[in-house]
Amino acid sequence: MGPARLAEQRNLPKGMTRRQFIRLALEGLGLAGGTVLLAACGAEPTSPATVDPTPVATQPQEHPLVLPGTAPGQLASVLPNSDLAAGPNRRFLLALFDDRSQPVPDAQVQLRFFKKLEQGKAQLRSEAAATFFTSPRFGNRGLYVARTAFDEPGPWGVEVQATRPGGTAQTLRLDFEVRAQSRTPAIGSPAPTARR
Repeated sequence: MGPARLAEQRNLPKGMTRRQFIRLALEGLGLAGGTVLLAACGAEPTSPATVDPTPVATQPQEHPLVLPGTAPGQLASVLPNSDLAAGPNRRFLLALFDDRSQPVPDAQVQLRFFKKLEQGKAQLRSEAAATFFTSPRFGNRGLYVARTAFDEPGPWGVEVQATRPGGTAQTLRLDFEVRAQSRTPAIGSPAPTARR
């Protein structure tokens, strides 16, 4: 499957891979170091959220992070962490963008985690509030972070309930994969051997 078909299927800008999209998202957030993390993980990032399945008239894009199908006033989200592993007290990262691809730092965010089952069913496993974290040098760029438990590996989903000040709540749904073990070396563990 070619990059254009893959991008179309995953709701990405034409010709852009998921890895390139996440790299742009992290750079847009001022987190260029995240590209090193993506490279170190060697894993495919998760797909962006489908905000609204109904087609929206295509507008000229002002910025490469404008998500296709993001209607005026709607939020879009990206999961920058591509290495989620089963276990307790796992850190879950989420980036929110407005319809102009600008970071959204002021939303109240509630997360509901679902284990995806067979035949299109899902089971609610946990809920958590997400807190926005940034650095003074990044301004309004940052990530929402929540702690949760993933009690088994496999396909999962998250429902994001985001409410901006003075605005109405919006619900976004994203799918992601939880591995049995993280590919990221634990703190204090030996460095992976280099391939020759």
